[in-house]
Amino acid sequence: MVVNNERKRYILIEILGEKPDIRKIINECKNKISLIDGQIGVAKAAIYGIDFKNNLIIIKTNHLMRETVEAAIALLNDNSWKVETRLVSGTIKKIKTHIDTIKQ
Repeated sequence: MVVNNERKRYILIEILGEKPDIRKIINECKNKISLIDGQIGVAKAAIYGIDFKNNLIIIKTNHLMRETVEAAIALLNDNSWKVETRLVSGTIKKIKTHIDTIKQ
């Protein structure tokens, strides 16, 4: 039996402006990755929206595709909102600790 243990990276992004739907952000990010790396890149990146609080979104992705996902996030823009990457971590605990320090 082969077990596929993919290493993950968690990316904390901040939405500046109006709050869009998290699904819209994830779909736009997948579209940008598709432009950069094609459909295979989208499948390899395995993007998931984990949490959305106070204009902060945690995105989970494969560690090998981290740079591509960050590039796709940088390409996201809309007239009513802008996206910025705040932190990249290998553990969700560190991301949540960082969110708690931002709130204080």
